[in-house]
Amino acid sequence: MANLISREGRNRHSSIENTPQASVGTAWDVSKKQAHGICRENADLGTEIPGGICTVINLELSNLAGGIADLNVGVFLDAACDISAFGEMTGTIMVGKTTATKGTVSIMVGVQFPAYADHSSVYVLCKAKTAGTCTIEKSEIKWLM
Repeated sequence: MANLISREGRNRHSSIENTPQASVGTAWDVSKKQAHGICRENADLGTEIPGGICTVINLELSNLAGGIADLNVGVFLDAACDISAFGEMTGTIMVGKTTATKGTVSIMVGVQFPAYADHSSVYVLCKAKTAGTCTIEKSEIKWLM
């Protein structure tokens, strides 16, 4: 396979957080966020501004219950989840083919991380859009530099 940097002019990066967050319901609960350390531009100069273009957010879910069908997802630049990176996004849950209580959500983003914050991580926070609960088993953020 050809070198991706020479072919695309960018490096691909990924961050996976696999600390489960149980009982995610229809309200935003900041205690159920997942932290992702992402690559920073000019780290050698002491800045920690998120760099690159977020391409996709993948979520692995379990314990789907109560008619949950869609998930609202936010990516935030601060641990309090007050400074949004991209705005609220909604993803339809793809329910497992053999296990109806498991599922996934993938959201294509294609937006550059904003450069107006100085934080060392970004935080993924989810809630059920209209009804139900689930456990966020894993979240993944992929981005290009």
